[in-house]
Amino acid sequence: MDRGGAFCKFVVGRSGNSCRHLRYIARLDAVRDGMQGVFLKDLPNVIQESLNYPALVQTLCHYARMAEQTEVIAHRSRGEPRTHYCVTLSFERDLTNRDASALVASWLQMAFPNARAATFLHRNTNHLHAHVWIAARQTDGTKVNLSARAFRQLDEMWNKIYARAMGQDERAYLLKKWETEHNKRLRREGKIREKLERAAQHWHPAKFTERERKRLGADYERDESGAGRDKPETSGGDSQPGSGEPAASGRQSSSEHAALAVQWAVEDSERAVSETRELCEEVESLADREREIDRER
Repeated sequence: MDRGGAFCKFVVGRSGNSCRHLRYIARLDAVRDGMQGVFLKDLPNVIQESLNYPALVQTLCHYARMAEQTEVIAHRSRGEPRTHYCVTLSFERDLTNRDASALVASWLQMAFPNARAATFLHRNTNHLHAHVWIAARQTDGTKVNLSARAFRQLDEMWNKIYARAMGQDERAYLLKKWETEHNKRLRREGKIREKLERAAQHWHPAKFTERERKRLGADYERDESGAGRDKPETSGGDSQPGSGEPAASGRQSSSEHAALAVQWAVEDSERAVSETRELCEEVESLADREREIDRER
């Protein structure tokens, strides 16, 4: 079963990760069309008037960092604030940047008419998909506030727009959603024990990103050559006695995976330390400006 139909994932971004999330979804290896692969909604003119892609990303990240710091300072006595949201919208057909952006714009206008948002179209996988960053503070000064019912309807809004554009019956997605929720309820009640397999759980090597291919290592190479088509092979699996080669490849793959995991963890830690330092410097600068304003008063 392939990944088809409407797909909408909406999550609350963790405080402190707004700028980091923007840098990740704006990376050039995914947004291969540069400025043509970006759609901005109700953001300051200084961002929308950026002359090139690097300047746009830099200005947008600076805006997100300052907006997040403002929220953190305003809510420092009330716990961790909501600063941004992360959205993923997927397409099963290749569309032009204009058509894809128009669909995302329609969804944003329907779901978040007053929101400030930045959309980046990714073409680094088999299916075109959009990553959307949404600021928690809207154009009218209020914060995005979703009720439980509104949250549940976000994917249905996307399905309605998506199905009409693709010439599909929007009721098909609603039926699948009902079946999924029904089975989850039966599992919670103990009436069924098996878990339905989702499309994302299938072994699709053609859909892997370059980073996933490096992580899978020898397992990916074996699958591409025809072995292990249904699932990744593991060390010491069904290899013939005395051959030794598959088991050795499995051991080598495991060690490579561990080394890559350590490398990524170190890189993430270094980025986190660097961003924390930048955040502290900007917070101190903001505090100094506030003290100067108080002295002038």
